Amino acid sequence: MKKAALLVLLCGLGVLQLSLLEALLPYDRPHPISQLADRALPGPKCDPHSNLAWEFESDYRQHPTHRVVAYALLGLLNLGNLCLIFGLARAFRRFGWTTSRPFELRR
Repeated sequence: MKKAALLVLLCGLGVLQLSLLEALLPYDRPHPISQLADRALPGPKCDPHSNLAWEFESDYRQHPTHRVVAYALLGLLNLGNLCLIFGLARAFRRFGWTTSRPFELRR
């Protein structure tokens, strides 16, 4: 049961890591993870602003230090999430998950 919970947590952290890395893409680049999530989990469209991403981009162009602070925060979140992923991978190895026979425990 612990391994199943760790596997679910690891998958969730992997998706979070991809979306955090996607947040580092510039405004004019496509954001594939967000588009896939919108297609996989359709829901009512709730736009808080007609073009919120452009508002952020225009602020970043007027105040470059805001971009530096935002990217530094995203970098720290990426680093922390990556450390959690490596910690979970270590926990998998500690519980005895082998790569040659993943469904058998080492004895």
